[in-house]
Amino acid sequence: MSRGLDQTFKGIINSEYIKPALFVKASFSSELRIWSGHGSAYINGTRYDGAGELLSVGTVQENSDLGTSGLTVSLSGCDNQIVNAMRDEEFQGNELIVYLGVLDDVAGVRSVAATTTFFKGFMDNATYVQNGETITIQISVENHLARLSRTNTRLYTAKDQKNVFPNDLGLDYIESIAEQKLVWGE
Repeated sequence: MSRGLDQTFKGIINSEYIKPALFVKASFSSELRIWSGHGSAYINGTRYDGAGELLSVGTVQENSDLGTSGLTVSLSGCDNQIVNAMRDEEFQGNELIVYLGVLDDVAGVRSVAATTTFFKGFMDNATYVQNGETITIQISVENHLARLSRTNTRLYTAKDQKNVFPNDLGLDYIESIAEQKLVWGE
């Protein structure tokens, strides 16, 4: 599937020398923003902390038939405090976005020249792999399209709507409209 890239990003990608980087934004109780380099980097004033080689993003398979494929994001070298925080967190279904960015060094200051969305989806499961004293957290992320294949359990009745939105009156009149007899042209 082809993506729409803005002209700035196309111009930078077509230049002779580029410095690509991956940026991950994950929605936990407090937003996690990390990138594949060292130090801090800013995208539109938002700070991303460097994770260096500790951050790993898996490959993405794109399908022309709107099939779904996922992605795995790994963070190595985690201590027990991070692991315990992850285990206590309700993160399934929260959004995770991976951006592909291009870095620019102007007078020794690192900035992000342009970004484009590489992958956008919902966090599913986390697995923990322990190697000696460090732990690697692997989060599987499913594509937004995966939700299209799930069965919808909503009934769209007044009672069902009030379970979700107690003050909404929008569906209170549906039954009377369904039984309404309309006479066309007399």
